[in-house]
Amino acid sequence: MRRTALLGLSALSALALSAPLAGTAHAAAPVWKVVNGNANNTFTASGPLVIKNASGSLSLTCSPATLAGTVTTRTGTSANIGSLNRPALSDCTDASGAAWQVGSGTSTLSSAINATGYDAAAGRTTLKIEGPWILVTKKSANGCTFQLPVTNGTFTNSTSTLATTTGTVNALGTACSPHVQTGDTVTFQGSFKTAAPISIIRQ
Repeated sequence: MRRTALLGLSALSALALSAPLAGTAHAAAPVWKVVNGNANNTFTASGPLVIKNASGSLSLTCSPATLAGTVTTRTGTSANIGSLNRPALSDCTDASGAAWQVGSGTSTLSSAINATGYDAAAGRTTLKIEGPWILVTKKSANGCTFQLPVTNGTFTNSTSTLATTTGTVNALGTACSPHVQTGDTVTFQGSFKTAAPISIIRQ
């Protein structure tokens, strides 16, 4: 009887010791496979762009915008997919017909493109573009200028299309107050098809 009890205690002790070890196990980081059809790992993409806010005080329709950046062919656990340069200048008009402009004459600044999720059935990656990659400016004296330091979007493999969805506003100065304010979320509807095919897969 005593020997049986001792064996039972030994088994319980072994279970108690093994429980913390099991609790400390972590899921393996996802592996991202990125393939850029352009041998030098750069890309260009162009498409239409519409920018709106929820209140309707900002509604811009822009001529097709052209993007450029870098997406490096590789396989690994880093969620950083590439970088996006400031786009070439694109003209826009608001609901009243006033002229605006999207982009920047300086393309040396770049922002990180990071993957935040993946829909395997759709072949679509959820993205976050982090950094003030775009400027929006009203073309008038003391006109409003704002940046989008965070922009959300998706990339769909079957069409090789980067679609932007929403952005967070950083207003530069007070002239933007009739239109947008810092911290506002704007609908940033862009659909940019890359010139060379790109695929992003979470394995």
